[in-house]
Amino acid sequence: MQSPRLLLLLSLLAVAGTCLTSPSSLAASPPHAEVDRLFARWSRPDSPGCALAVVRDGKVVYQHAYGLASLEHEAPIRTDTPFAVASLSKQFTAFAILLLAQEGKLSLDDDVRKYVPELHDFGARITLRDLLHHTSGLRDQWELLVAAGWRLEDVITQGDVLRLAFAQRELNFPPGDRYLYCNTDYTLLGLVVRRVSGESLREFCRERVFGPLGMRHTLFRDDLREVVKGMAQAYQPKGTSYESTPGNCEAVGATGLVTTVEDLALWEANLLDPKVGGAWVRDELFRRGRLAGGAEIDYACGLQHGSYRGLPTLGHEGADAGYRSVYLRFAEQRLAIVVLANLSSLDPARLARSVADLYLAGEPREAPGAPATGVALAREPEPKLLTQVCGDYEPEPGAFVTLSERGGRLCCRLPSGAVEEAQPMPGGEFYLPDRRQTVSFTRDTDGKVEALRLIGDGGELVMPRVERWHPTNGDLKECQGTFYSAELEVRYYVVLRDGVLVAEGPRTRYPLAPTSRDRFGSSLGWLTFTRDAQGRVTGMVLDCVRSRHLRFTQEATPTG
Repeated sequence: MQSPRLLLLLSLLAVAGTCLTSPSSLAASPPHAEVDRLFARWSRPDSPGCALAVVRDGKVVYQHAYGLASLEHEAPIRTDTPFAVASLSKQFTAFAILLLAQEGKLSLDDDVRKYVPELHDFGARITLRDLLHHTSGLRDQWELLVAAGWRLEDVITQGDVLRLAFAQRELNFPPGDRYLYCNTDYTLLGLVVRRVSGESLREFCRERVFGPLGMRHTLFRDDLREVVKGMAQAYQPKGTSYESTPGNCEAVGATGLVTTVEDLALWEANLLDPKVGGAWVRDELFRRGRLAGGAEIDYACGLQHGSYRGLPTLGHEGADAGYRSVYLRFAEQRLAIVVLANLSSLDPARLARSVADLYLAGEPREAPGAPATGVALAREPEPKLLTQVCGDYEPEPGAFVTLSERGGRLCCRLPSGAVEEAQPMPGGEFYLPDRRQTVSFTRDTDGKVEALRLIGDGGELVMPRVERWHPTNGDLKECQGTFYSAELEVRYYVVLRDGVLVAEGPRTRYPLAPTSRDRFGSSLGWLTFTRDAQGRVTGMVLDCVRSRHLRFTQEATPTG
């Protein structure tokens, strides 16, 4: 499975890479040839590829397949080829919960522990609504598994995920305080469906959703040994060729759905004219979540509200092993685009936006590179402001975004090394025109800048400001030792090897890159060493993107 943080970064920091076609009437001939040109590089007899469906007014207006479902057997992808769609699964899990709520078998405001008493009592009620909207504060299952020493190539069962979730004793934040995407939420919702209905999520959805809608090739795959006829195999690039990257997860709810573009077209038709579930379930599925303080968020129930070039959108992306998927809806235009792929380097979301450019060519929209709607630019930034905001910000452990002043202008260097000049806006904000993103800052009570906020169509990314630390060899030696986490049931040995501090665990080894005092970045997350009143290291705290405050205590005297 791909790092969720990496996917978010790619969405926020990469150039969209799509262009608007020239305006034309919506009544013009369908742009099928132009669509096929977008996918031409995968329409080969030696490449994995994807399937596409374009749905308008609930009817398929174009569908096509490109590339091979199996390189080994030279089997082509078809529009009825099943793919694993990862997080596109969440909207179906949410739909099942909403069906049960509509029937009065549960309430969205019920405490999840009513149905899952094995979950630790954190002293604050976590509702089913919190799980649906990712406001629970629970730690994310994938980050917990990795931190506990699992490899994401291991076969992972529902029981594996739940045992780790039930062992947690702290939350990321109080329930309802904020939004933070969390796969654990939807795995628990899948368990709630089983315990309330008496059927597995797979059985419930087959009988109540997929069967009635005629989605013949759709199922929650909760047994990897099962043969799914015609299913696309997953791949990733390796040099000039490819290697197999099969799915490995039997936990369902957050993921696990197998489906086709033809079946998702039937799903889209039901969302426009709901025969299964009715209008109440559909409207609740689309309804944005709210925080405890009343603020509305962009996440609904397994679907994300957004915009593309000024048009409101609703949809979701998925990534697991070599599978990639996107379901993108333009509700006002009654248009939906589905792309399901079996190649990790293929970007379905970008392709879906490019397809949208063709089918919505007559719609009034923003042009690429222009300021987003409502963006006002200032003539010159205040010199004092430049001094305040210049510095290093850390979006990923050990990676930095650096703001610097150059000729009275603010320059932004991204982790990729790309540099872009930020255009000043009123109110101390800046705008990155190539990425169509706004840069703003959060400050502490003394007015000192403490974080950078990058805001665009892909969401919001907050990067804490850091003072780069250059430790001596003696500083690094102080951090050596053996550290244990009871929540993860894992030990890490932190040792100095060839001048680099390394955290070694079961089947894992993470070089640690110093960022600020006693804080290190790694591919695992941020590790901060804690000290007693005498300055001796007593433990460490692991902060991943979606799993915070994982505490380790020092067990042994450092030996070097």
